[in-house]
Amino acid sequence: MATRSRSVVKWWVPVGVAIGVVALAAFVLYPGWYSFDSAALLLQARTGEYTGLQPPLMALTWAQLLALGAPPGALLVLHLMLACAGLCLLARSAAAPMAPLLPLLLLWPPFLVLFGHLWTDVALAAALVLAAGLLALARTQPQAAWIALLPLAYAVGVRHNAVAAALPLLMLVFVRLPRWRGTAAAAALMAAVAGFVLYASAAGLTRLVVAEPRPAWTPTAIWDLSAVSVASGRILLPAAMHGPGLSVDELRRLTNPDASLNLLVGSSSGINSGIVAPLPAPLLRELRQRWLGLPLSNPQAWLRHRAAVAWSLFGPQRRDKLDDLMIVPRIVTLADNPPIVANATVANAKLAGAVLRWRDQPWCTPILYLLLALPALGWALRRDFDGDRALVASLVASAWLYAVPLVFIVPSAEWRYALWPMLACAVALLLAFRRQRA
Repeated sequence: MATRSRSVVKWWVPVGVAIGVVALAAFVLYPGWYSFDSAALLLQARTGEYTGLQPPLMALTWAQLLALGAPPGALLVLHLMLACAGLCLLARSAAAPMAPLLPLLLLWPPFLVLFGHLWTDVALAAALVLAAGLLALARTQPQAAWIALLPLAYAVGVRHNAVAAALPLLMLVFVRLPRWRGTAAAAALMAAVAGFVLYASAAGLTRLVVAEPRPAWTPTAIWDLSAVSVASGRILLPAAMHGPGLSVDELRRLTNPDASLNLLVGSSSGINSGIVAPLPAPLLRELRQRWLGLPLSNPQAWLRHRAAVAWSLFGPQRRDKLDDLMIVPRIVTLADNPPIVANATVANAKLAGAVLRWRDQPWCTPILYLLLALPALGWALRRDFDGDRALVASLVASAWLYAVPLVFIVPSAEWRYALWPMLACAVALLLAFRRQRA
């Protein structure tokens, strides 16, 4: 009877906490904050006209919610529910005294404030947390590994680079499948195949629903080429991409390590990024060749630029950095999107204000969250650790495999890009904390 009672408590305490977290977070955040990107996704969901700058799965999901008569803020509640469900399942697998309270992690201000935005980065994090929770459950109920494929597919379908974060969790799926008898090498191979299939499926969905695709990499290419142009003293952008008056001095005024936006909209000579109007295929090829050739043709200037971008992204979020690169606590209305009434609670304003006010503090610094991987792995690799060592390692690997490529591909040093790495490492640490045999 005592064992049964403990089992019930182990389930119902985190379930109750998770329900409370969803309710409180929704009260503080609903209907969410809508940056220009969010407003554009809402417009796509409403009209069915998708651009493909990001894979369309989140916008398609939003469209289904709208078709059911739900308001736009329903997507925010869905993200909160997915994340809290995952944290609830993870709480069941942890043995630390405070493990049942693991869903409270979502109320940590840096995480909560980001979950208040309707961004693909939030959709990615919510889906991956749910997948991790299902994989924790799969230790005792292996069929849950099959179910984990669903949120992993959703994660890969909302961001082009999400497959890197999904691969370690996909490998764990195959390790924990019922009656799986393969080796770790075989599981890794199957994960790679599954990752390719999911990525190809997302790309196929994009081709199916996007009438006129827009390449997502062109702002990064323009940014890198412009920064190296300033360093080398000569224009490296293809001539057909900009007006005849573009000079190195103009690029110097527009180029910084925080964002490419100034280059895309602030040039008096004009720079065509291919986002508004498509670029001809030959020009796209030339741009890609020049961009990918930078590490060989101008390695020092390219590395200096990318190192500065990496520090702007993962280091302390400077107070002189544009607020919108941190959070966007407002509602942008685009085209004929319906007006959305903002959350007017004191808690909503206090949350956004606190994060912006303390942005340069350690609790808002992504690299410090990534470094939580060290104690997490240290505890998990101890001989007396009897917790979910494989899941801790998978979360750490997912965080770092996703974070490292960001150094080279991001078109701006936006804080939201680091949401999943920060959250994954924090969860890994909590799963590893004080988990050891008596």
